[in-house]
Amino acid sequence: SEVDSRRRSVGDAGCVMNRRFFMRMISAVAVSLMSASCAQADEVGDLQKRFKERYPKLAELRNDGTLGETWDGWTEAVKEATPEVAAFVAAENADRKRLYAIIAERQGAKPEEVGERNAVRIFKSAEPHHYLKLKDGKWVQRKDMELKD
Repeated sequence: SEVDSRRRSVGDAGCVMNRRFFMRMISAVAVSLMSASCAQADEVGDLQKRFKERYPKLAELRNDGTLGETWDGWTEAVKEATPEVAAFVAAENADRKRLYAIIAERQGAKPEEVGERNAVRIFKSAEPHHYLKLKDGKWVQRKDMELKD
């Protein structure tokens, strides 16, 4: 009948509209995910740049015993810090916090787990005279501790 054929054409048009809408939504989601991913990649690049810029000072402060690394992935003053050192530590740890969050999101882990894994890597590669803070809160030099592989 004529009514059925109108229903079919309206139904087909509705179906076409729904498919178009669905495809637009998928495209929009894909674009937003890609731009979020690109933005995140840019952010990681910025973080890496800052880490690289700070590394000589970080190495100097580790080497002279001013800074150490903690069991959970942070850098800390071994003794009372000057305002300059405190600002340096704050900047380093803020960037680490963000990087740990990004890595955790990508890996489906918790940022704390990422930090602890980074600490293990840092502890293993530390120089014998570098200070490392254990879970019990005590500072030890790398040469005075035994690490498991």
